Amino acid sequence: MARWDGAQWSDEGNGGTTGNTTAGTLTSNGTVTSFSPFTLGALGGGNPLPVTWLKFDAKLEGEETNLEWATGSEINCEGFYVERASFTGEYEEIGYVNSDAIGGYSNANLFYSFVDRHPAQGNNYYRIKQVDFNGD
Repeated sequence: MARWDGAQWSDEGNGGTTGNTTAGTLTSNGTVTSFSPFTLGALGGGNPLPVTWLKFDAKLEGEETNLEWATGSEINCEGFYVERASFTGEYEEIGYVNSDAIGGYSNANLFYSFVDRHPAQGNNYYRIKQVDFNGD
């Protein structure tokens, strides 16, 4: 697990995992005293994730939420499911965006967007679920 401290990514270690490939938790070894972005990662070239994530932003504009994300590389990537949760905490699929990677592979920065035209009342939480060609 890595955490952005405002200037650089710091290794927070893996304090333990639960679940499986579709749901679970990851606990940091480090003590966290303030909110900041977290991500999964690895030092060196052994990153097990098929996508290198650069950013993910959600902005309310009028009555719609504009979502934007970027990847730095993609391996075997078919596309991205966009999911939203509101006060219930249950995520639901609200859209799908195809990968721009040629044949599912890219080492270039790729930029994506999706508009949630009907966000729920109150707070909305979004996540992107990347899917490979084999459905993983």
